[in-house]
Amino acid sequence: MNYLVYLFSAINLYAGIRFLLNALGILQTSKYGQGSNIFFAVTLIGAGIAALYLSIVRQNQSLALLVDAIPWILTILLVVGNMIFGDYR
Repeated sequence: MNYLVYLFSAINLYAGIRFLLNALGILQTSKYGQGSNIFFAVTLIGAGIAALYLSIVRQNQSLALLVDAIPWILTILLVVGNMIFGDYR
């Protein structure tokens, strides 16, 4: 289970850093607004760091895996909501 936590934490940190670079204007690969990019970056980087802390320091692998999965669930809900209620003019 340690390896799953490390894998998902690495994915969260990688995606969070990409969203942060898009929000800062260094990368220009995102099709979402700056506010969404900042939200995704803070959420994913925070979850990756928190999950690594829970895994390494607290030795609670199941909670760390849950913390890694929650931002993806929130992100999917936010993107679907943006697609449904967003204005595409």
